[in-house]
Amino acid sequence: MKLKNELENETSMGDTEEEQRQHEALKAELMEKLDYISMLYQRQYDGIDKRIKKYKSDMYNAVLLFVIVATVDGILSAMLASPGGGILGMSIEIWVAAISLFIALIKTGKGMISAIFTYNVQIEKKSLLQYIRKYDIFTIEEERRYCCRKLDEVTDLKKKLKDLEQGMKYTEYADYEYIEKRADADVLDGFYKLPLW
Repeated sequence: MKLKNELENETSMGDTEEEQRQHEALKAELMEKLDYISMLYQRQYDGIDKRIKKYKSDMYNAVLLFVIVATVDGILSAMLASPGGGILGMSIEIWVAAISLFIALIKTGKGMISAIFTYNVQIEKKSLLQYIRKYDIFTIEEERRYCCRKLDEVTDLKKKLKDLEQGMKYTEYADYEYIEKRADADVLDGFYKLPLW
């Protein structure tokens, strides 16, 4: 009888140790998954500043291009308005150049305004907050806040997972996934509906 009781005790202890090892292995696996998700959100968060710099650079390039085209157009206009401009005005090539420059001026002007508007929407300029809400635009600043919220969420889950006791449910941790949300690239849908255009 005594031997039977000892064997039962050893078996139950073995089962408990095995369950404990499985519990720890599962916790470690879930912790790895949460670390990976945290790394993905952190990587996305770290890339936001580069993307803002790109929007800013695109805006400056569009302004510079417009200024160059406007300067060339101004020089051509001054040449045509000068005392010897009448002779130049008789050349078809000059008029083709003038028309081409005028079209380029309109295109670069529109591109410049679009680039300035896009940058200001992405950084959530106060004057454009109503526009952002009206057209439900997910800006790059909103993406930054989203990543911060998600990083805090993952950190809280990791803390709770460390304190998880054997027998408690794992579904909250096992079902947690990385959800990629990026800023809207095209923020000009409503812009072209404005009276200006």
